[in-house]
Amino acid sequence: MRRANYRSVAHRSILGANPAQGSTFGADRESSCTAKKSTGEEVMNKLFQSLAISAMLMFALTSVASAADATNSLIGTWKLNLEKSKYAAGAAPKSMTRIYAVSAGGTTMTETGVAADGSAVSQSATLTYDGKDDAWTGSSSMDAVSLTKVNGTTVKGELKKGGKVVGHTTRTLSGKGTVLTLSTSFKTAKGGTTHEVAVYDKQ
Repeated sequence: MRRANYRSVAHRSILGANPAQGSTFGADRESSCTAKKSTGEEVMNKLFQSLAISAMLMFALTSVASAADATNSLIGTWKLNLEKSKYAAGAAPKSMTRIYAVSAGGTTMTETGVAADGSAVSQSATLTYDGKDDAWTGSSSMDAVSLTKVNGTTVKGELKKGGKVVGHTTRTLSGKGTVLTLSTSFKTAKGGTTHEVAVYDKQ
């Protein structure tokens, strides 16, 4: 009888004063494991969220940096490469130089040179790339241009005179920012279209 009582007491000392305490102990362990699992899932979810946000920020910064690089590449002096350019017979200028510079109102462009007939060329504009009309001075063919950026290296625009569209132009940067190409078309008085491709090398 004493031995049986001893075993009973030992059994109770392991499980507690009553068997219910043993089941409570097991429930506590299960609850603890569930809590740890839940905490682990929360940590992983936060980690994935952080990685996703970081990836989006990197993409945005890369896009901004790319656009900034393109703008910086445009700034400077460019000279017309007549050998690489294409003009209608007798329409090619003798020389042409463009200078782009940053200004408070946007990007200033000045163009000077000698036309095909030997007359002096002097044109200028402050470009904003917002799709609105920017005044263009010094040209008999146009008095305004509206430009829109397509991407970091390409700009498209409408050439206007008296509020009407008289031509279109596409400007691209290539050769790691050392080659500028202007592909321009103008409407003629007879309803036709002239097309020219002016290629400039950065100086």
